[in-house]
Amino acid sequence: MDNPLQVPELLEHILSFVALADLRASSLVDRSWVYPSQSRIFSTIELVPDAPLVMSSRFGRLLAALETSQHLAGFVLELGISHSARVIEPGYLERLANLPFSRLSTLRIHSNRLSSSDTAAVQRLLRIPSLISVTLNCRFPGWAQFLQVWDECSPSIKHLWCLPRDNPQTREPIPYAVPRRIKLESLATSGPSDHIALWLKDSRCPFDVSGLTAFKFYSPITQSLFDVLRGSQETIRLLSLTMSSVTEIYLSRFGNLTHLDIWHLWNDGFHDDFQDLRDMAPEVRNRIEAIRFQELRMVSQDLYALDGQLANIHEYFPKLRMVQINFHTQDEGLRANVAEYSSSLNPRITVCHNFDADKSVPWYTISAK
Repeated sequence: MDNPLQVPELLEHILSFVALADLRASSLVDRSWVYPSQSRIFSTIELVPDAPLVMSSRFGRLLAALETSQHLAGFVLELGISHSARVIEPGYLERLANLPFSRLSTLRIHSNRLSSSDTAAVQRLLRIPSLISVTLNCRFPGWAQFLQVWDECSPSIKHLWCLPRDNPQTREPIPYAVPRRIKLESLATSGPSDHIALWLKDSRCPFDVSGLTAFKFYSPITQSLFDVLRGSQETIRLLSLTMSSVTEIYLSRFGNLTHLDIWHLWNDGFHDDFQDLRDMAPEVRNRIEAIRFQELRMVSQDLYALDGQLANIHEYFPKLRMVQINFHTQDEGLRANVAEYSSSLNPRITVCHNFDADKSVPWYTISAK
C-alpha cells in the first residue's frame, strides 16, 4: 500500500489530533475520510445553555441532523444535556430518546424540572445497553417518578453521579420491586444524606453499593448513609468528601483507602486542614497515596502558607505520591505567580487554578503518578 492514509486505524489516529472545527473540512477530502471524521465530530455532544435562543436553535439543528442521518447517532459516545423549559422546547427529549445511540457510554442530564413526558424519555435513555457512566441531576414530578425512572435501566452502568432533589417523605407507593441489583463501582451524590440512604435501601433502587471502589458526597454525611456504605468499607479506595465529613467519620474502617479528595464548598480556609490530616490515625495516614484539595479559594499571600504546609507533608504520609491542589481565584497576582510557583515544587505536587473538574479525567479515576 503506497498511501499510509489508506490504513483506517492510522487515519483515525491522525484525525484525533485535528481540531473539531476543522473536521468538517476533513470529511470532504476523500470518501474514506468521512467515517473517521464524523465519528470524531459526533463522539461528544454537550448541550449546555449559554444563550437560550441560540441554544434552542443549535439543539433543533442537531436533532434534525441526527433524525435525518440516524447513523450519526451511532458515533455518539458521550451526551450531555442541560434541560430547561426556557432553553429546550417540549418534546426535544422524547425525540432524542428515539435515536439509535448504539455506542453511548456516558450520559449527563441536568434539569430544574422534568415533565412526565420528559421523565419517560429519560427512562428510555437510561435503558441504552452500552451505558457505563450516568450523571442525573434532575427534579422529577415526584419521588415515585424518580424511583420509576430506573426501571429496566442498563445493567452495564458502573459509575453513577445522582443528585435526587425530591423529598422521599412524600413518595407515592409503586406496585413493583426491582428484580435485579446492578453492582456499582463508583457513586457520587449530594443532598440530605438520610434521603440518599432511604433511596439506596429502597427495594426499587436497582443499585448495589456493597462493592464500591470510589464514593463522593458533597454534603455532611450522617450515620444512616454511613451504615449503607458498611458493605464497601473494605473495597473503597477513593473517598471524596467535605473536610467536615473527613474529620467526623472513622476513616480507619476503610481498610484499603489510598486516595482522598477534600472539597471546600464554602469560603473556609485550608490552613487547619493540614493539621486535621496530620491528626488522622497513623494506620490511615500510612496508606494514603494521593490527596486532592478541590475548590479552594486562595489569594496571593496564601501561597506562602501553602508552601509551609507542603514542606513536611511526606513526614506524615510516607506513601504519598501525589498532592493536587485545585483552586479558584480572582487574584490576578496569584494567577501570574502560580505557574512559576508550581514549577518550583516537588514534581509530585500539582497546583492548578480555576480548575474545571468536568473537563479533567473522571473523578473516580485512581492514579498517583
